[in-house]
Amino acid sequence: NRQGQRVESLAQISRERRTGYDWYGRWPAPLIADEYKAWQQKHAANGISTR
Repeated sequence: NRQGQRVESLAQISRERRTGYDWYGRWPAPLIADEYKAWQQKHAANGISTR
């Protein structure tokens, strides 16, 4: 919110503030599906736990 106050739910934020951002959406799905898997395999090959 514009006042900098903490809220417990998105419903407490004005509609304009809730829907005016692209941070809440499906845009990271390709990154998570493809690039994260490659990152996980790369680090697993180095003996690093990725879970």
